[in-house]
Amino acid sequence: MYADYDYYRTLYGGKLSDEEYTFAAARASEYLASVTHDRITEDILADDTTGRAVKMCCCAMADLIQKQEQRDGKTAEKVGDYSVSYADSSTNQTARQKRRYELAYMYLSRYGLMFRGVE
Repeated sequence: MYADYDYYRTLYGGKLSDEEYTFAAARASEYLASVTHDRITEDILADDTTGRAVKMCCCAMADLIQKQEQRDGKTAEKVGDYSVSYADSSTNQTARQKRRYELAYMYLSRYGLMFRGVE
């Protein structure tokens, strides 16, 4: 996990419980390792600038994953005379992945961590 719960609560200002964050941050870290092609090392995490970006991205990604899991495909919900609408599962999955990638790109692209080419 790239950012621990203390970092999440104090520096990022997150609101998830310890249990919710731990679960979501583990998934977020795995996703970030994938989209950065395992370029996030201990040296990068120790760097003040790049490490901060990775940790903040992990926190933001954990929040996003938790939010996406809570919605569970719902596109609309009405309370009076209860009504719920769901997105097509493939459309929903594509939208989730797109949003996760956009978030990672926003935080990490300027540091070359998401570069797909050969260095």
